Amino acid sequence: MSQIMIVRAKEGQLVSKNRVEGEFKEIVKKTVLDALSLWLMDSADFTVIRDSQYPIEAKAPITKEQHDLYSKHELQRASNGSVVFHVPVYIISFDNVYMEDNYMDREVLVVAPYIDPISEGHIVELALESTKPPSEEEAEAEDEEKENIE
Repeated sequence: MSQIMIVRAKEGQLVSKNRVEGEFKEIVKKTVLDALSLWLMDSADFTVIRDSQYPIEAKAPITKEQHDLYSKHELQRASNGSVVFHVPVYIISFDNVYMEDNYMDREVLVVAPYIDPISEGHIVELALESTKPPSEEEAEAEDEEKENIE
């Protein structure tokens, strides 16, 4: 049994952040089943994306406790002096839209092991970034790119 994080984000905003105890794979399956009831079936795809090696970076120096935690997750030194370790992450999307040539998740659940506050921050950021609407600059750049193609 270990601690698992379930982060829900919508349109770049944190909706909820929970920690539960259990077996990782079972928590992922349960979260997927729970997300089915949130799925906007008539207007969105339902997807589960797995990243078995999501990198999390921590600034060095790290404590012995951090080293013990991170070394269970393929701990490596990064070239910039920090350390990187990898955790499995599942992104469950149930509210998404195609905007011209782009696919955008409006709301997701992200499930990952809870390691420490540093990893928690990275996973929350992943959820927020996954659901952020494109900025005006990005939208303008896309429009410009399309005009150049036409």
